[in-house]
Amino acid sequence: MRMIALLALVFIAFELAQLVLAHRYIGPEQIRRNAHPLDAAAPLPFIVSFAWVVFLGADYIYQVSMAMQRYPLIQICALLMLVASVGGFLLRRACGVKWGMVVMTFEAAVRVGCLCLAFRMIVFPPPWLNHMPNGIF
Repeated sequence: MRMIALLALVFIAFELAQLVLAHRYIGPEQIRRNAHPLDAAAPLPFIVSFAWVVFLGADYIYQVSMAMQRYPLIQICALLMLVASVGGFLLRRACGVKWGMVVMTFEAAVRVGCLCLAFRMIVFPPPWLNHMPNGIF
C-alpha cells in the first residue's frame, strides 16, 4: 500500500507537469492564432514525446491497478480517475483545440483530487477505518 501512496505523488507531479506543457503548446496564444499543436513549427523533441507517452501509459496502468485493490475508497478513486481519463479523451476529440485545454484542466483536477485523496487515505487513514469489520487497513 505504501508503494501506491508514493506513486500517487509521482503522478500528481506528472499531472501538473502535463498541464504546464499543455498550456505551453495548446495555450491561449495558439488558440487566438487558431494554430493546431501538431502543425507547430517546432515540434516537441522526441525524448519529451516519448517520456510523455510512457508516463501516460504508466498512469493508466496505475489507475487500473488501483481499481483492483481491495479497499473500496481506493477503488472509487481509481474508477473516478478512469472515467475522467476516458471521458476527457472523448470530449477533447469531440470539441477540438479551442475547448481542449478547458477539458484537460477539469480532467486533471479530478485525477489530482483522487490521487490526493488516495494518498491521504493510505498515509493518514481516518480513525473510523480501523473500526470497520475485517479491517480495511
